[in-house]
Amino acid sequence: MSTVLKTIYRDDGLARANIVRFEVGDASYFTFHEDAWYEGEHGLDEKYAYWALSGNGFGGGFYETAEAAESECRATIPWLRNSN
Repeated sequence: MSTVLKTIYRDDGLARANIVRFEVGDASYFTFHEDAWYEGEHGLDEKYAYWALSGNGFGGGFYETAEAAESECRATIPWLRNSN
């Protein structure tokens, strides 16, 4: 099972970074990943939009604390690294 602990949105709202806690057996670990907002159109003018993993492949490994995962997230994802 996994739980999103924190979500940080890019200024334009079209990307976000999630800090996630997940369990393996009795142990908890933390990681991060970047999502992107996708929009498109089906036939007959039907529109769709959804969040999914970004095509950039930004994501972390396993960290022992949420703070460590967020720190690595901020250092890895360019738009976060360049923000406050």
